[in-house]
Amino acid sequence: MITSKTLAFVLPGLAAACLATALIGATAAEAAGDAAAGRKKAAQSCAACHGIDGLAKLPNAANLAGESVYYLDRQLKAFRSGDRKDENMSVVAKALSDADIADLVAWYSSIEVTVTLPKK
Repeated sequence: MITSKTLAFVLPGLAAACLATALIGATAAEAAGDAAAGRKKAAQSCAACHGIDGLAKLPNAANLAGESVYYLDRQLKAFRSGDRKDENMSVVAKALSDADIADLVAWYSSIEVTVTLPKK
């Protein structure tokens, strides 16, 4: 039987877990965009700096492969609005529609990243 005491103990933790999942735990499967369309757009607009594979080709460009849906969406919209500034990204992002951003987010967040630790 669930009591009010049990709920008072469990609900705050459950609420925090749900919020964390909503904010940073979104996966590529949850991305609203079309990953195939995002790949096409990335090849046209992003690959020179960020790579079609999401691995940066320039030293001052970010790796985008496997980043969270939330992070990618938020950063692209910040560049587009001018809340975040970069000489190149500010120009590129201004031309992106909401659908373009959703598609790019779906593409880059769907790339799986693996890590191999160096041997001692």
